[in-house]
Amino acid sequence: MFSFIEVKCPHCGAQGRIVLPPIGTILIGPCPQCKGMVALFNGTTMPLDNKIITEGTLEEKKRHIIDVFTAFIEEKVEDFFRKQKSSEEKEAQSSGEFNPEGRVEELSYKINKKKPITREEVRRFKESEINLLDDPEAFRKFFNN
Repeated sequence: MFSFIEVKCPHCGAQGRIVLPPIGTILIGPCPQCKGMVALFNGTTMPLDNKIITEGTLEEKKRHIIDVFTAFIEEKVEDFFRKQKSSEEKEAQSSGEFNPEGRVEELSYKINKKKPITREEVRRFKESEINLLDDPEAFRKFFNN
């Protein structure tokens, strides 16, 4: 089954869906609507300079793409530390100490858009459901057609 992602042209704002490329893939090409050159990396679209990408030397193209990705990474790193500082300040105000487990659950929810497994669900699994993994009857009950 294919996974799709929403993409938005940073030049004209046109939106569309594409098949999710493998993680780490860099796609470079024109926007179907405005023909502006775009780089797509891990679900983020970044504007490229059409003149450099279409007419520049190989070195100019490489330098331009590196500059665009450097700006992208610097922004993400700044966001990370800004959010981390804000989160740590909130934690310090509410409990007096940093709770990394809560941060992991929060990030997991944001990434997966699903509620994280609760502590109660983990406790219940460890106490009773884990034993069902080796029980052939339980296996047939859940997985037989």
